[in-house]
Amino acid sequence: LDSGKPAISAPLEPEEKLVARNFFLLTSKPTLFACNVAETDLAAVAKDDRASAAAKYVDLVQDYAQHHFGTEAFVISARIESELADLSEDEALEYLRGLVAAGFRHIDAYTPYPLEELNEVVQSGHAIGLAMATLAGAVFGAVSSTFVQYWAAAIDYPLNIGGRPYNSWPAFTVSSFEFTLLFALAAGFLAFLAASRLPLLYHPVFAAADFARASQDRFFLSVESSDPHFDAAAVRAILERHGAAAIDEVFA
Repeated sequence: LDSGKPAISAPLEPEEKLVARNFFLLTSKPTLFACNVAETDLAAVAKDDRASAAAKYVDLVQDYAQHHFGTEAFVISARIESELADLSEDEALEYLRGLVAAGFRHIDAYTPYPLEELNEVVQSGHAIGLAMATLAGAVFGAVSSTFVQYWAAAIDYPLNIGGRPYNSWPAFTVSSFEFTLLFALAAGFLAFLAASRLPLLYHPVFAAADFARASQDRFFLSVESSDPHFDAAAVRAILERHGAAAIDEVFA
């Protein structure tokens, strides 16, 4: 340390390393060197072209890493890595259009934020069902609440109040309206949960690599094997043709 060298470069015996570990020296930690070069310089660096300035700098970094830290330096191109990992909204939608055009219907999209275009590309087929369920709940709420009030006022416990008829329907409208809204909302919400298969505590797609990033900065598409047109080779070919960053097969 007095000579300015990191502790990791000290030639210690195994017993001495155990003792030195208790000092928790920062320079005893493994060190990683990365040489970020331009895409156009990758070939020259791979061939160790001495005429390339990038290759010379890479050699200097590798020499420094070897002699001062006893480690190696690796070469990357951050721009290429970014292009391989990141998908834009347009690319994700293009993948979807390709899958839908091929006849696939059991498709799910997982995005970090809502995309309005998804509803146009992927038709879930549940819109009519949700509307019918909501309508059925509204009709049931209106009919049942009106019948309960009529039964109580005209049949079970009729009272003559000011000579008004027992079946005074204007008095029933307020409660009937409230029950209509209540049952319509409840039926629509339950139908929404059923159509969305919620609550879904586990799905095989959760095991896909980096799937947690679907809520951060990645776009994921899944095609279920229950699709009548499912063909793993065809799905892979479509995604590869559109330049998917990664394709995984997950199993239940």
